[in-house]
Amino acid sequence: MKYEFTDDCRTGIPQIDAEHQHFFKLINEGMEIVEKGAGVELIDPLLKKLADYAATHFDHEEQYMRDHNDPELELQVYTHLQFREALLQFEDMPLTEDSVRQILDFMARWLFRHILYTDTLIGKTQTIEEKPELTEKFLTGIDMIDKEHKVLFDILGEVFDVMHDDTLYDKYDSIVEILGRLKEYTVKHFADEEKYMKAIKYDGLEKQQAAHDAFVDKLEESIKEDGEQLEDNQAEYLKSLFDFLCEWLYNHILVMDTKIPKV
Repeated sequence: MKYEFTDDCRTGIPQIDAEHQHFFKLINEGMEIVEKGAGVELIDPLLKKLADYAATHFDHEEQYMRDHNDPELELQVYTHLQFREALLQFEDMPLTEDSVRQILDFMARWLFRHILYTDTLIGKTQTIEEKPELTEKFLTGIDMIDKEHKVLFDILGEVFDVMHDDTLYDKYDSIVEILGRLKEYTVKHFADEEKYMKAIKYDGLEKQQAAHDAFVDKLEESIKEDGEQLEDNQAEYLKSLFDFLCEWLYNHILVMDTKIPKV
C-alpha cells in the first residue's frame, strides 16, 4: 500500500508541506522494502531515520508556531509528545515483516490524521463570521452528495445560531445535542459517499476513507474528551470547534469531493 500526500493535506506553509511529503516518502520506502522481501534487516536503519526525521520536523513545526504566536502551540506539542511515546512502545518489538508493517502503518495513519485536523489549521487565525451556506462553489453535481452536504451545513448553521444566541446563558446541553447529531449524520453521509465511490470504482476512495476516519475521530474526541472544557469555557471552546468544523468541511468538499465523478 502506498501512502500519498494529497492536496487536502497542504498547510500552505512551504517548509511544513515539504517535510510532510518527505515523511510520506520515507514511509513508502519502508513499505517497498517489506513488499519486495528485501530483508527486514534493512528496515531497522530506516525506522531510526523516520523517528529522527519526525523529531526534527516536530521541532521545526513548533518553532514556526512560536514565531507566529500560534495559539494552538500547546496542543501541537502535546500531540507530538503522544507520537513519540507511541513509538517507544515499538522499541522492544522484534522486527518481522508483520511488525514492520504495523509500525509503518501506525506512522502513516497518525501522520495523515494529525495533518488533516491539526497541522492544516496552523496559522489559520481567521474566524467564520457568516452562517454556513451551501453555495454553488460547494456543489459536486451529484444529487445525493449535495443533498447530504446541505444537511451538514444546516447542522453547522444550528451551531452558529447557538453561538450567537445572547438569550441562552448556558449553552452546554444545546451544544452537546448538536454535536451528537452532527457525528451521527456525518457517519451516515460518509458511508453513503463511500458506497457511491465504490459503486463507480473511484480510484480516490481510499484517500476519502482516510480523511473521513480522521474527521470522525476528531468529532468523537471533541464530544468525549472536551466535556469539561466545553462546560467551563463555552464561548471560546464553541468558537474554536465551530471554526475547525467549517474549515475542514469547506476544504474537504472543495479539494476532494468536487473531484468525485458524476455518473
